[in-house]
Amino acid sequence: MNNLRIVFFMLFMLACTSVSAAPILSFGNDGQNYLYSVYEGESLDVPIWISGLDPENLGGFDMTINFDEPITELISSEFNLADVGTFIYDTVGFYGAVNLSAVSLDLDLSSQPSSFQLATLTFSALNVGMSQLNFDDVLLSDDLGLSLGLANSFVANINVMDLPPASVPGPSAFSLLLCGLFLLSFRNRMLKL
Repeated sequence: MNNLRIVFFMLFMLACTSVSAAPILSFGNDGQNYLYSVYEGESLDVPIWISGLDPENLGGFDMTINFDEPITELISSEFNLADVGTFIYDTVGFYGAVNLSAVSLDLDLSSQPSSFQLATLTFSALNVGMSQLNFDDVLLSDDLGLSLGLANSFVANINVMDLPPASVPGPSAFSLLLCGLFLLSFRNRMLKL
């Protein structure tokens, strides 16, 4: 009887400590904060990654990504979900933010990796300064439509730098030109003699 209680207690503890996914969102594949640098007027691709899905699968998501519009402007967004399932997705952009959402049409997502790239955002660097990207209003669901709690999310900073000064020919090029002119005039004098 005592052994039966121990077995039931162990089964109860095992059921209570079941493993669940701890998804992490980041702007790179390492699950950390990122710093991107770009010159004013150039464009920059920023990846959005999810990791920590094992043993769960991602069946859908809805998230808003905020950024500093006076410094950076969103040019485009491209979903990278073709290798992890068949998804219907949508993007809605507004001043200083973009909303990304997708839902899977697949019934079986068991072959989905535990980490993969969700999308790529392309920004244009408008003005010198620092633009921070962060996740807001994040909803994640598994392949059954049940909610997945977000374990952590990281930020990215885009450092927009002033254009480097244009290179000006140095004195060595100018002195070579003067030396060449001097040699030409010397040669002309020698030919006259």
